[in-house]
Amino acid sequence: MKAQVLIGLGLLVCSAAASAAGKCRSLDLAKLNKAIPLATPWRVEGGGNGSCSFAAGGSANSFGFSQTVDASADKAEASVGDSKHIIGADNHVDDETSLGANGFSYSVKLPSGEPNAKSVFLFGHRGSVEVSGYLNLQKAVTPEQRQAAAQLMFDSMAIAENSKALAAATHCPYFDSELIRRLLPSDDLSIAVPGPGSCVVSAGGNVVTISASGGTNNAAQAIGNMLKDSGCTVEQLPRLGKPAGIAYACKGGNPRAQILFMAKGKMFDLSFVPTQEPTAEQRASFIELAEYAATHQK
Repeated sequence: MKAQVLIGLGLLVCSAAASAAGKCRSLDLAKLNKAIPLATPWRVEGGGNGSCSFAAGGSANSFGFSQTVDASADKAEASVGDSKHIIGADNHVDDETSLGANGFSYSVKLPSGEPNAKSVFLFGHRGSVEVSGYLNLQKAVTPEQRQAAAQLMFDSMAIAENSKALAAATHCPYFDSELIRRLLPSDDLSIAVPGPGSCVVSAGGNVVTISASGGTNNAAQAIGNMLKDSGCTVEQLPRLGKPAGIAYACKGGNPRAQILFMAKGKMFDLSFVPTQEPTAEQRASFIELAEYAATHQK
């Protein structure tokens, strides 16, 4: 899976899990308990549209995956192949034929040079749906457990065979297609909707993410503090209410722009992560996207 999409999903994983805790739409819990039985049964930690996490016996054992939908099956296959080439240079890699063409798993090498036997990461695709996941166990992951995790992840991508489900999985009410194309003009568009209040879209190495969560009593103060202490140039956005602002030209980290605001009781957090510092024109389009999100929320 594209590294940029993984960054975006990482930004959203907490909000997605919080908004859909106890549910996983793409993998039945009983199937996981049967495929990878442990002394303590698995439980759902969080889940949404193709993004689920599970745990067993506290945090000692964990399994999870996230999906994105690419423009075509060829692009998904090529993306997985690119990831395999990049990751394979420094890690222990195994082929996973059950995860489609170029499907693979890898374990991070320890300082000793041996792979970490208790943790495995898996990548693959089914049609235009791309998936990345992990299996962490208290004991060493066996080949049978690794293969079971790969098969579960492949099965979770059943939407690849269902055009209606595929369309639903890529629908984000907060994204205006014209504005997205303006920010992400490349034709290799990938999108994920990990939860009802979160979306991530990537193209040409650039990423846009959005998270809309229930506002707490301290949300307005949190927004003000985040903008004030961001280490970035901050401009107020009165059209989005108060407090509301955009941060950019940050002193550290990746080039990015971030917009925070409250609307109808929800706290919105939008990020635009391009390969270079966002231009004034891009920031203007990004602000338009935030205004669109504020008026088209569920």
